[in-house]
Amino acid sequence: MIRGLFLLGGLGALGYGVYRYYNSQVAILEDSDIDLVNVKLINQTKTNITLRFNFTVTNNSEQTFTIKEYKIGVYFNQKFIGDIQNSELDKQIKSGGGKTNISFDFSFNPQSIGLADVLSGIIIRRLQSVITLRGRFVVKKGFFSVNSPLDINYTLKEFL
Repeated sequence: MIRGLFLLGGLGALGYGVYRYYNSQVAILEDSDIDLVNVKLINQTKTNITLRFNFTVTNNSEQTFTIKEYKIGVYFNQKFIGDIQNSELDKQIKSGGGKTNISFDFSFNPQSIGLADVLSGIIIRRLQSVITLRGRFVVKKGFFSVNSPLDINYTLKEFL
């Protein structure tokens, strides 16, 4: 009986140690560099605009992780303009300072977001207008999945 308790205690401590290790690696992943490479206009009509965002992620962690899903809100000058969501993504992020390219398309109806407000924001604030990507992504390594927050701001000047 005492052996069984020691065995359970040892397995519990091992599991906790592994969990803490991967959790610390995910914290390093959160501090990794996410650089916007470019934004391309894919489609433009009166009722639909599709933009393709291309990012490079530099993973400073020792571990390769897999992004399983993400949900990101897109804001222009703090005004919500739409969501980006992907729940069936298996994008592996290279470890040890490796660079991984990630792309996603964002479609929205310009009439539903108040394009006049957006344009006036661009005119008034010029290149200081801010695009914010805020949300979460799920990272998986082995048996462990961790929800990580995302909050990135870019000015229009950075796009040009």
